[in-house]
Amino acid sequence: MLAAAINPNLATWSVGPVASEIERQSVQWIAELLNYPRDAGGLLVSGGTIANITALLAARRALLGSAIRQHGLQNGPVHQYRFYATPETHAWLEEAVDIMGFGESAITRVETDELLRMDTAHLSACIARDRQAGHVPLVVVASAGTVSTGAIDPINAIAEICTQEKLWFHIDGCYGAAAAVLASAPRDLQHLGLADSIAMDAHKWLYVPLEAGCVLLKDKNHLIDTFAHETGYYPVSDEQNPLPVGYRDQGVQTSRGFRALKVWMCLRQAGREGYVAMIGDNIDLAQRLAGLIGKTADLDLRYHGLSIVTFRFNPGLEVLAEITVADQSEPDSDDLLNRINQDILKKLQAEGWAYPSHAHIGNEFLIRVCITNFRSSARDIDLLPAKVVDLGRSLI
Repeated sequence: MLAAAINPNLATWSVGPVASEIERQSVQWIAELLNYPRDAGGLLVSGGTIANITALLAARRALLGSAIRQHGLQNGPVHQYRFYATPETHAWLEEAVDIMGFGESAITRVETDELLRMDTAHLSACIARDRQAGHVPLVVVASAGTVSTGAIDPINAIAEICTQEKLWFHIDGCYGAAAAVLASAPRDLQHLGLADSIAMDAHKWLYVPLEAGCVLLKDKNHLIDTFAHETGYYPVSDEQNPLPVGYRDQGVQTSRGFRALKVWMCLRQAGREGYVAMIGDNIDLAQRLAGLIGKTADLDLRYHGLSIVTFRFNPGLEVLAEITVADQSEPDSDDLLNRINQDILKKLQAEGWAYPSHAHIGNEFLIRVCITNFRSSARDIDLLPAKVVDLGRSLI
């Protein structure tokens, strides 16, 4: 209500100076929470997809030079450029390379280890192979908390490869980067400051209402070089009247609402200690759930990362064989388990008893719990495994 009543336009500093300063401070506070350089550039955007795309547009300009803005990709070897990411990377990457004119074939998929983290040996091999084939490696995209399982790529090792190969290092931390505020954060989250750019969503693990994405760049000039345009109808700086660079010159949007106020207020209210407590509690609850699943008959714990737990109902081969005989068919056991778990999830959601989501990992359909609500309690967690088993048994 406050933002709507004030209704500033954060296109330029002069028409919304206080609102612009609130956004600047909000971005700076987010950078500090992530242990990213305090003087980093950045701005608030609608969400993770636009944050990631903004970062890659800046990377394209930084790597390919100023001519890219005048001539585009028409005179360059468009088909030769390469971006590196695992199959676990969010689908924003396909949108990004499409929008930027590279096409989805520009993505080289890097294999993962048993924890679904990027295999850095395979990354190096992919870069070498692409160079030998005449391609031009540009960007490596790492995940700080993948969507499906919360996996964190080996950020420190990837940063070393990017430095050696002179590649842009981008981190998609939309979900998991906020956990860097914890002293007990996974070791790789302690190295977010090595990235050239980071995308994160305040409306995920900073508990801010939608929409509230954030993009951070180690060198703020890359945003200005990528997006600034001189016009005759916006205020410009001069020697007598210097103005801070407006946000329209740092991102895709020109007209920009006051989304910074809700971010600033949440950060101001909770503070670092508040986020340590709330995020830590979410992770503890996920650990509790993983432990309960591991002790519950007919449930398989598949992956656990940060505050995400994926599992499935599995009554065992003997029971599945009986179902197959009763149906007078011979379905694949994974297919049968997938159908049962899909039905369990539909019943949970339809009843409104709980609302987990799902993940497809390999050939498995998994029930996915992602705890990013500061009101979630141990009681919610303790009741879920037995409820899933009851629903599963009612379906067989």
